[in-house]
Amino acid sequence: MIAPLTALLFLLQATPPAGLPGEGEAWDPAGTAASGERVAVARNSLQREGSKIAVWTKSEPAAVGDDGVAATVRHWRFDCTARTAELDAFATYDQFGGVLDAGTIAPTDRRAAPVAAGTADEASLRAVC
Repeated sequence: MIAPLTALLFLLQATPPAGLPGEGEAWDPAGTAASGERVAVARNSLQREGSKIAVWTKSEPAAVGDDGVAATVRHWRFDCTARTAELDAFATYDQFGGVLDAGTIAPTDRRAAPVAAGTADEASLRAVC
């Protein structure tokens, strides 16, 4: 019999979204946000259609905070002309590579938002556009 706490932890464990770049993925540095957050893009994941680009990005905070997040991987759809970003999927990791949270955003729930200056998102946008 599985102990109740073990069963609960198993159910709460996040599962990374499909298509997430693997551990061997080559991440190219994209820049640093004003907060000190370092950003990289998975060049092999880049898909371009006109002014729109889909790509996986990884950001790492300058220091691991109270939330334990050491890295966040996101799948974005950037519009280079409109300077907007639309998030498709994400996963957050602790310093040991364990998944803290993960998910995908349904197409009906996605919204393109302007990319703010000085953010990790802007560093990603500049690197791929």
